[in-house]
Amino acid sequence: MNDVRLPLWFYPAGYWLALVLLALSLFLPPLRLVGVIWLLLIPLAALIWVLVSSLRAGDRQLAWRVSSVALLLALVVALGLWRAGAR
Repeated sequence: MNDVRLPLWFYPAGYWLALVLLALSLFLPPLRLVGVIWLLLIPLAALIWVLVSSLRAGDRQLAWRVSSVALLLALVVALGLWRAGAR
C-alpha cells in the first residue's frame, strides 16, 4: 500500500505565508482578515490533501476516517456559528 503523507514543506510554508500576511496587516489592516482566514484554512487544506491522497492510494479505511473527522469539524464549526448568531 502506498504511503499517504503530507509533504514536509506543507505546514511551514502555510504558516510563514500567514505570518507575512499578518505582519503586512500592521500596515494594511484589511489584510488582517485574510491572514486569519489563511491560518485557519491550513489544517483544512491538510485534511483535504490526506483525503485525496488516501483515495488515490486505495486506502479506503483512512479516507473514511479522514472524512468522518472532516464532518465532525464541520459540525463543530456550524454549531459554533449557530450559537454565536443566537447571542
